[in-house]
Amino acid sequence: MRNYQPSLGIGETSQNIRFFISANMDVMWRVYKPLLPYILGCYAFDAVMSALFFSEGPNGFMLGAIVSSYFMAALAIDWHRVVIEGPDNFSAMNPFKPKKHELAFLGVGLLIGIVYVLGVGLAVFLFFAIGGQGGGAFGSILAVAVGLYIIYKFSFYFPAKAVDSSITLKESFGLTRGYMFRIIAAPMVASWKLLLGVMAYGFVMGMAMYFVRTGLGPQAGWIGMFVFSLPLYIYFKPLFMVIGVTSLSNYYMHAMQNKNESVTRL
Repeated sequence: MRNYQPSLGIGETSQNIRFFISANMDVMWRVYKPLLPYILGCYAFDAVMSALFFSEGPNGFMLGAIVSSYFMAALAIDWHRVVIEGPDNFSAMNPFKPKKHELAFLGVGLLIGIVYVLGVGLAVFLFFAIGGQGGGAFGSILAVAVGLYIIYKFSFYFPAKAVDSSITLKESFGLTRGYMFRIIAAPMVASWKLLLGVMAYGFVMGMAMYFVRTGLGPQAGWIGMFVFSLPLYIYFKPLFMVIGVTSLSNYYMHAMQNKNESVTRL
């Protein structure tokens, strides 16, 4: 199979993302299928626990969803390797025997997520305390935007670690200069049809869930939600993941190939 060739333009990159994923769907399923039973098992556990102990509340049990994110991270690591090393040359991660650089990928991702949540939460609290509702609303938007900006500045750390390349967060911060808007925009353009599909399915799922909950009760509602969510877990979620990962790997590869050249960037 032909290896991925990085590009700079948003339109060209989004097209390359679609073509590459379409040409390597068999590789994606080969990587995702071993992870899928664990992911579905996590969500099934949440559904059962929610039906048994949280049926009357608006929020269900979520431990399984949190654990499932580990297996989705394994998919992200594998797909970074597919894009960067090639569909014929990559080796899949063993999620039960992670290597040192894979643990670095997971650990830094977890740390950034925790710092982001705590930082944004603290900033929002302070803005509300100082500026009231008006200042709090503005501060919330500002805090989220700044937090996301910092996350994207560190984002090249992850494709590098996925393929066991040496990189620091400081180096990632410098390498991402000019790429952030492209990293965000390219997968959005590449996935707009998929997004319409998931929105349409979400509408149908919402209607079905309404009839299940009103007709059979809240306990059946949690089980029904799991059943109706199966297409999301099996099809939509991994596709959105690999689209985003392909975009990130694309611009990481482009940045590494053009480190010593003057590149016109947005």
